[in-house]
Amino acid sequence: MLKIEIDAGRGNLNAKAYVAAVVGPYRLAHGSQKSLVLTAGTPMLVAKNPGVAGTDQAMFVGVALQPGNAPVTVLFGPGDQLGNSSNVPAKMDTAVAQLGGISFSSVLLPGDELWVVSDVATSLVSFSVGF
Repeated sequence: MLKIEIDAGRGNLNAKAYVAAVVGPYRLAHGSQKSLVLTAGTPMLVAKNPGVAGTDQAMFVGVALQPGNAPVTVLFGPGDQLGNSSNVPAKMDTAVAQLGGISFSSVLLPGDELWVVSDVATSLVSFSVGF
């Protein structure tokens, strides 16, 4: 069994976030799944890490386009105020997606939220697993 010890202080690697980023995609089958129906131009909360700030809890989130939907570009960000200049655009496409359909992924630290907005109405699926 692997044991990672974390020393208190600034500049240390957040081991839980690292493990979530590296192992997370392979654990999604054991995580939770949520379907999202996006209304054009309306931000929606994809996932929130309910962990307590200051702890080492982390969460891996993957987002995929519902099968059969046309490709669409969406914006991801940390809050409901999403804009082209301050958030991450991701092309959601069922045919050319990485990780077997996951078109966007993120590691959320305690208290982090992941929001999404689209210019067109579409359906997404979010998968999440905690560490």
